[in-house]
Amino acid sequence: MTLAEIPVRPSCALPRLHPHASSEDIVSALDRAGCVVVERALAPALLATIGTELDPWFEKALYGDGYFFGRHTKRFSGIFAKTRSTAALALHDAILPAIERYLLGPAEAPLGDCVQLHLTQAIEIGEGVQNAQKFGSEVHDEIYFDENNFKRRTNRAGGLEGGITNGEELRVRGYLKPISTLRKPLHSVDIDTKKDDLAAFERSDITAVPAAGVIGEAMLAIVLANSMREKFGGDSMAEMKQNFDNYTEKLRKY
Repeated sequence: MTLAEIPVRPSCALPRLHPHASSEDIVSALDRAGCVVVERALAPALLATIGTELDPWFEKALYGDGYFFGRHTKRFSGIFAKTRSTAALALHDAILPAIERYLLGPAEAPLGDCVQLHLTQAIEIGEGVQNAQKFGSEVHDEIYFDENNFKRRTNRAGGLEGGITNGEELRVRGYLKPISTLRKPLHSVDIDTKKDDLAAFERSDITAVPAAGVIGEAMLAIVLANSMREKFGGDSMAEMKQNFDNYTEKLRKY
């Protein structure tokens, strides 16, 4: 039985849409329930191809530990990197516009500003984490005037001061905690018996940093693009660039 042949249970509370649902329908369901199932979004033949391409990864993945994680369940991440056929899902006529609308949001309230990677423990601009433990004389970037330009020889502030970019390179870094489960489990307690136990092993990947780096860079680009659009406006890239060039030329003449 393929994924496309699995019968739908009418008692399931998840919102379900037909394969030709519009992006508006998908966004509406996400707003209501936080999730949505688009029935048979991909053709059975394509699903079979994806399954075949993922077979080697399923063979290497380990089963979950415990009834909660599923002793007959295998989990691994990075599916889009492991099989090219999944690109059809990412570029789906309804799903891609829905994702763009949901992440970008309207210009007056961009949702990208609110998206968070759940493993992120800290986000710093420049050398923010280190700077918190230093004196101001060791942190602040001194300003110089040379060859008709204001310059700084360091960029410990990461290009942002007082919530305003200062013309230096904008540097943002995220710190991620290790994934929740370990191959060598740590001490824990059974939630039912209250007795000492070992933490369950759930997933077979060892780090989320490579995938999180791609996502973080993409979301930061969306936020910066929204700010760029808000500052320089325009109905086209050409007009926006013209506004930007006029702005930088005015700064050069200051």
